[in-house]
Amino acid sequence: MKTTIEDRIARPERSDREADAESKGGGLCPHEPGSTAALRERSLLELPGLRSLTMFGSCLSPHTRTATSIPDWFAVVDDVGVVLRALGHGAFARAVARFLPPAVVVPKLNLVAPEQLAEALAARDDLYLAGRLGKRTQLVFARDALCAAQLDAATATARATMAEVALWGLPRDVPLEHVLLRCISLSYDAEVRPELPHKIRALFDAFAPWYREQYVPLLVHRVRGDRVVDDRPDAVRANEARGLRRLLFRSRLRAVARWPKNLVLYDRALEYLAGKLRRSRALPRDLHVEHRRLEGAVQPHPQR
Repeated sequence: MKTTIEDRIARPERSDREADAESKGGGLCPHEPGSTAALRERSLLELPGLRSLTMFGSCLSPHTRTATSIPDWFAVVDDVGVVLRALGHGAFARAVARFLPPAVVVPKLNLVAPEQLAEALAARDDLYLAGRLGKRTQLVFARDALCAAQLDAATATARATMAEVALWGLPRDVPLEHVLLRCISLSYDAEVRPELPHKIRALFDAFAPWYREQYVPLLVHRVRGDRVVDDRPDAVRANEARGLRRLLFRSRLRAVARWPKNLVLYDRALEYLAGKLRRSRALPRDLHVEHRRLEGAVQPHPQR
């Protein structure tokens, strides 16, 4: 059996107010009392060794949040293995979780230790972490000033990475807004994800002033008014374009390599994926018939 804390995180009970809001095609603010996100947030604060908890993604803005939106959480913890044990995962799952951080254990809950976070951002083997932490985020909890500072450093590193990579492989003269939008869109290009262009645009538009404030200073060496201009030699530009292709290819491979790990750590992963595909309108709604057939192959892992 799974532990109570994981049940509360994965499937918190909805309030009557939230059900009413959803029936009208909307949804409660993630931090509004009674919302599913607020109930999940309170449960997340019970995670052992929690250093910081951050929300990102479509639920941050009423312009992108829908009744089916699920909050994206990023939790930095002292020891991922200890958290997994508390959530009912056995030795095998805890061993698997060490590879390709972070560990995703329930819908959109990313677990990572501070040393894993720093090493992965510095290595830049893929854009999984930089792509997420480079977006608009909201700090929900920090255990102390040191934990808050470490998270600030991580998000700053992520933004610096995305700003640099967003300049690779571009024409010599492009609109500044195109580059700012690319700071978001590359994180989706780096994975096999069913996101449509209009959603990516909506994520940018919801916080456009923030993206300008955070990213323009990182691009200022190329900014000329409302344009981004690159007058460097062709050989340098060609080398960066090749570097971008290699990085995106490697990122997609590593994204696919994470799928088996996610199936081990989250026994409802197929159900979540099917729902995401339907929400993105990438597949027909009758996909759930095939999903139910596959779901039987993925059983909840017993506590060991």
